Amino acid sequence: MRELARSIGAEVASPSRVHDAFTNPRLPSWGLVELLVEVLARRVPGGPSTGEEVQRFHRLWDAAAENTPDAPAMSDKAVDDHNLVQDRTRFLGPDHPDTLDARYDAAHWRGHAGDAAGAAAALNNLVLDRIRVLGPDHTDTLEARYDAAHWRGHAGDAAGAAAALMDVVEDHKRILGPDHPDTLTSQASLSDWFAQAGYAAVAALRAPSKASDPGSV
Repeated sequence: MRELARSIGAEVASPSRVHDAFTNPRLPSWGLVELLVEVLARRVPGGPSTGEEVQRFHRLWDAAAENTPDAPAMSDKAVDDHNLVQDRTRFLGPDHPDTLDARYDAAHWRGHAGDAAGAAAALNNLVLDRIRVLGPDHTDTLEARYDAAHWRGHAGDAAGAAAALMDVVEDHKRILGPDHPDTLTSQASLSDWFAQAGYAAVAALRAPSKASDPGSV
């Protein structure tokens, strides 16, 4: 996984994100899948063209997007991931990358099982630990910040989600660039939460010098 991440570029897809795309039951973002398909297709001598493989996998991705797990299955997955966090903490230690990844997965499924507030709180704690262990500009840290804002919004705090995402978008642009798939995704999410919350509600949570219309972010 780390070799594949290096082939893509660590600043684009970290080893944990590549591992996540192959091993987790949730559907990864299409931007990451497209990058993986392109790299893997180039490694097969005499195989289908990169463009053909990207189109084929995009059709599979579209089909998968139409089939999401039901609530009981997601609740069971949340319990399984919680147990995995405990096991990895015990055997690998609380700061091991695999332990941090398991915590991310547990929070993800906790949210999909119906506990959006609990997912947001768990991800906020994970953000602090990823900053300490990996650094504030690591892609895994950015990912946790984005998801913490996402679940904060689904827990009923649209203004808080938008305010948090304004900072995430700024850091995505600075670290990954304005055209990176993660930057575009965070911008789209910011626009959605901004529209739900309203400009005045978001501006009230931020210093006047930082409050701005999402179109200028």
